[in-house]
Amino acid sequence: MVTAEAIYELGVPIADPDAEPLAYGECARIARRLRAPGYAPIGLAPAGPDVAVPPVGIQIASVFVDLTGASAAYVDAFGRIPTRAWSTPDGSRGPCNTLPTSRWLRDGLAIVTPAAAWSPRHRALAGKRAVREVERGFRHIVVDLSGFDELGERDEIVDSLRSVVIVAAARRTTEDALLAAVEGVPPAKRAGAVLVG
Repeated sequence: MVTAEAIYELGVPIADPDAEPLAYGECARIARRLRAPGYAPIGLAPAGPDVAVPPVGIQIASVFVDLTGASAAYVDAFGRIPTRAWSTPDGSRGPCNTLPTSRWLRDGLAIVTPAAAWSPRHRALAGKRAVREVERGFRHIVVDLSGFDELGERDEIVDSLRSVVIVAAARRTTEDALLAAVEGVPPAKRAGAVLVG
């Protein structure tokens, strides 16, 4: 099993509750709210193209593991994180296929990316399939919706989720951008907003 060093390769260290109690505490507060019945799988949608979802999404998924002891998956639905370049569970580096690729980041936490796709429509379908696949083996699922808002394909993925949280950046995301992002989510799936930075 790969340790949390895999996350450092991505530039996203996992918050340590002893070294970073404030950051960890905020992620724990968010995770406790989102762990309520009816929220999973949870989508995280950026309020704009300058908002990074992976740092907060991976932290929330990691805290789910800490709080419940159950496994969690962080799904990079657009396929921006190159897990296909990482080793497969048997140590080989096989070619891309139609199945999502996963890598364990720490005990109980995996990052999952969809199979390669060549068009916006196929990316959306591959992301949706990745969400369906991980529902079989993970109790907690956090889905990064970055990239789809630019292509207009986000609705395809949102249909497979129960809730969506908007991720906004402090001092950068305007009120208008935040309200527009919230309006882009069906009312029944709105689960709030998270301010990062």
